Amino acid sequence: KYIKYLKEIIKSSNFYNKNSINKLPEENSIVIFLHMQPEASTVPMGYIFADQILMIEIILNSAPKDLNIYIKEHPHMYGYPAQDRHDRSAYFYKQLLRDKRVKFLNRNINSNQIINEAKYICSTCGSVSWEALRLGKPCIIFGWAWFADCKSVYSVDSAESFLKAIKKIKNTNKIQ
Repeated sequence: KYIKYLKEIIKSSNFYNKNSINKLPEENSIVIFLHMQPEASTVPMGYIFADQILMIEIILNSAPKDLNIYIKEHPHMYGYPAQDRHDRSAYFYKQLLRDKRVKFLNRNINSNQIINEAKYICSTCGSVSWEALRLGKPCIIFGWAWFADCKSVYSVDSAESFLKAIKKIKNTNKIQ
């Protein structure tokens, strides 16, 4: 069983790497930062969005059609395969790529560089969102985080609230 498990991890990691690009996002883009799982920023703070595919589906189904969508896997997701965790499958990544707007970012690209380039920063409610605020960028979170009450944090839970956040951020030049 363990060898089969390791093969699946390698298959998933290789699929992501093969389909990732090594460039920074354009201005008109949203970057979704995935979380390692399990971790506290998805369970319990992410509520139902611990299922990150739910968050991504809301974004894919409601984001403006001209918005570029980038997904960045957590840099340590496949770093320690001997640990018992819930790694994502190649099927998970294939489902995301069915939307032609989706591109995977190389896991080794510095997150701060990505944050500086992208218009919209999104995560379930991880520390990358706090980093965005520290770098002067508003962020969208699905769930609750200790910094959720900051004016430039948009906590969303539906397509409607996501679109409201996009509109507000689009019309904002600097964080409040």
